[in-house]
Amino acid sequence: MKHNLPKKRRPFAPPPLSDASSKAIFASIPFMAQILKDCVGELATYSQQAIMELCQKADIHFARVPVHDQQTAGEILMKESSKQPSPMDNLSSASSVEDASMSEGAVHFDLLIELTIPMPNGDLIAVVVNVEIQNDGGNICRIIKRGIYYSSRLISRQKNRTFKAPKYEKLRKVYSIWLLAAADDLLANSIRRFSLTEQIITAPQSKMLPLPTAYYDMMEVVIAGINGDYMPQGKPNVLELLWLLSSVEMDDDKARQYLQEVFKMEVTETMDTEIYDVREMLRRFYGNRKMAEMDEEINQKAEERAEQIAEQRAEQIAEQRAEQIAEQRAEQIAEQKVEEAVQKLEAKQKRKTKRECKKAFKAGEERTTISVVTRMFKQGFTLKSIMSACDLSEQDVIAIRDHGCLPK
Repeated sequence: MKHNLPKKRRPFAPPPLSDASSKAIFASIPFMAQILKDCVGELATYSQQAIMELCQKADIHFARVPVHDQQTAGEILMKESSKQPSPMDNLSSASSVEDASMSEGAVHFDLLIELTIPMPNGDLIAVVVNVEIQNDGGNICRIIKRGIYYSSRLISRQKNRTFKAPKYEKLRKVYSIWLLAAADDLLANSIRRFSLTEQIITAPQSKMLPLPTAYYDMMEVVIAGINGDYMPQGKPNVLELLWLLSSVEMDDDKARQYLQEVFKMEVTETMDTEIYDVREMLRRFYGNRKMAEMDEEINQKAEERAEQIAEQRAEQIAEQRAEQIAEQRAEQIAEQKVEEAVQKLEAKQKRKTKRECKKAFKAGEERTTISVVTRMFKQGFTLKSIMSACDLSEQDVIAIRDHGCLPK
């Protein structure tokens, strides 16, 4: 199936957001709490402080869990039973995000959070949240399907970790959250959620009521993205956070103040360094993008001007060609008329000569006839034409030519 999505030409390749500082900034508890509040439905009503407390108790895996796990379930259980890494250990062991399958090289989830959320009715809901950081959000279809694939991997890896078949009812809900620093226009400045829904195709009238969402609502892909035209609202949310880190207009001191006043975050020395590193990289990215957009605009204007010049030149060539064709046609017509005039004159001359010959023969003026035939030979008339014009036989004409007289 083809997707009828607009294809945009990217004038440059953005730098990767895969270094340790750019991941650690989102793995810090205050930033993580803001992301979870905006993107995880079960936490929408929680305060920032309450979510931070949940994160402190959660299992946080930072660029450590492979997307394609090559270990057996027994090896995993044995390894996890021998050592349980602390959340702080996870934050300090950041590595590049690559693939772990045997044929694809090492790919890990950027950030993986396993937390338990107490609900108002007293139930506890365990969820698994994956957060991915991307600055290249130009391919919408790939981003969405990659999020679905990552969610599927998070579901399948729970077998023999959180439940054993056939107890599938213990399956935990998974979230795959994608943060785009340079989103496509269709995804820019928005938060979109993709989830499983029920559609009743047919059922008895008495059973048309939908089933509880808890039975099937086990997977969600959330995409939050901005681009260069995002207008800040002064509200604490994940879009504002992305804008703050990528803004080229705001200096570092104002960014630190914005975090403290709008997001109510306490900016530590470590966080301050990480914020500076991320902002510096994103500033270079957006600066390069702006220059590329200017180059693209200049190239477009140059192409339009080239097209105008080409059209003008084509018109000039067409006019010149038309004039040449007209001149050639005029010459052809003139030559044709000259030829017709020559033919008419020759015909007229022949008729005149023939009349003279007939007149001479009728009057019996042999000498005149001989003179006419002799003159025609001198003028280049052929034997046949003289015979025809003077109404003489071939023998008569030859006699005049050779002997200057008619045969006796």
